[in-house]
Amino acid sequence: MIKSIVNLRRIGNGDRTRTLFRSGDISLVSWSEAFDLSRELGVQRFIDLRTPTELVRSDVTPDLLKAGIQRLQFPMNGADVEFRQIDRPQAADYAALYLRILRQQRSTISAIVRTLALSVSVPTLIGCTAGKDRTGVVAAVLLGLLGATDNEITQDYIAGNELLASASERFEAHWTTKRISRTTYMQRLVCQESSMRQICEGVKGEFGSWEGLVDKTFGSHLAAELRNRFATNDLHHQK
Repeated sequence: MIKSIVNLRRIGNGDRTRTLFRSGDISLVSWSEAFDLSRELGVQRFIDLRTPTELVRSDVTPDLLKAGIQRLQFPMNGADVEFRQIDRPQAADYAALYLRILRQQRSTISAIVRTLALSVSVPTLIGCTAGKDRTGVVAAVLLGLLGATDNEITQDYIAGNELLASASERFEAHWTTKRISRTTYMQRLVCQESSMRQICEGVKGEFGSWEGLVDKTFGSHLAAELRNRFATNDLHHQK
């Protein structure tokens, strides 16, 4: 994969879809890497989940746009006030945060799904800063709509651990700004299995299904359109 892009990988390891990707920070991508992203992986669209405040600090490189990759902005807030008050967040704290993201930013998540399900199908990269929390929530929703099991969704989430650990130097500004140690900050980037399992159960309990989360009336239709556009050929033929 492309070294300057944090936590870059196919959503679900490519088992459910080979044309949806996820990542963290892409601000350091060079022209040659942007070209590789476009030509080798086929990425033509980047869904940016970062807020305007984050973009002031670290926007996308112009080379990404020069490579012909369209950027669509769907700003989502990550850690909220309640979460920031926790000194050493545990798996349950992340699960609670993710459920709040699903509730409070449901309309944005639904808009992302609609964009993917109802527009021209092109390989798409979805990302935020670390590619863990906001991206993890969106990836879980997409995998759920593509028919993935809870275990598949959880495995996709924890697959980022090794990639994030290997990119620790990219987050130095974060632990410095927060005035915490590198070790403490990197512990926050650990994707814990139980966090995502609680989310899968929470979605079923609160919304009934991933389709119900996205749209009570048209969720099933959007899921079918998403599968038509992004499911792997083998899975598509099984429908």
